[in-house]
Amino acid sequence: MFMLPDDLKDYRAFYGLSQRALAKVIGVSQTYIVMLESGECKIPDYVPLRLGVTTEQMQNIRMVKAERLALYPQYHNKKD
Repeated sequence: MFMLPDDLKDYRAFYGLSQRALAKVIGVSQTYIVMLESGECKIPDYVPLRLGVTTEQMQNIRMVKAERLALYPQYHNKKD
């Protein structure tokens, strides 16, 4: 599965994980998570595999995010 930087941020936010906790799950440093989420580095294929995330799950996470933004438009410009 292919992940974009926003997908990784959305996954982390959806499950209430800090960057440090996500780094521990994936087996990388928190600094590397910052680089992935900012788009500074391409997200390697092993990241979604280690998270066990499927394309369908990511679509659901995106849908929930879109619904929340529709309900609370003040969060459109909020940094994740």
